[in-house]
Amino acid sequence: MQKENFYSSIFFFLVGIAFTLGSLKFSIWDRYGPGAAFFPFVLGLIFCILSLILFLNNIGTGKIEKSPKAARSDRIDYSNIRKVVQYLIFLVCFYFIFEWIGFVLTIFIFIATVMIFVSKRGVKMALISSILFAFITYLLFSRLLNVTLPDGWLINLIKGY
Repeated sequence: MQKENFYSSIFFFLVGIAFTLGSLKFSIWDRYGPGAAFFPFVLGLIFCILSLILFLNNIGTGKIEKSPKAARSDRIDYSNIRKVVQYLIFLVCFYFIFEWIGFVLTIFIFIATVMIFVSKRGVKMALISSILFAFITYLLFSRLLNVTLPDGWLINLIKGY
C-alpha cells in the first residue's frame, strides 16, 4: 500500500464519520422531504465508502511503502500559491460585502476582480463575463429557484427605501 493512499483513506474515512455523526443531530427526512441533515449524511456516507474502496484497493502487500517519486504534474507548484491566497482574500471580501452591497453587485465585482487580478484576463472580457455571470446567477437563484437574495444599498436607493 502506498503511504499517501493509506493516510488519505484514513483521513477521508474520519471526515466521513464526522459528517455522518454530526448530521444525526438534525432531521435527515421530514414530512416535506429531505431535511437539514440529508446532504451532510449522504456526503459522509460517500466519504466513508470511497475511502474504504481506496483502502481495500491498495492493501496488496499489507505493508506501507513509500510511493515512487511524484511526477511533475503531481507536485505542488509553489508559484501558484499566490493565486490561491488572492482567491481566498477575494472570497473573504465577498463574504463581508455581500449583505451590504447586495447579490448582483457583489457577484459582478467578485468575478471582475478575480478575472482581472488573478486570471490576468483583459478588462473588456472580465466586464462582459462578470455582467453575464451576475445576470445568469440572479435569474437562476432569484427567479427560477425563488431564493431571497440581499438587495444591497444600491437597489434600496433605486427603490427609494
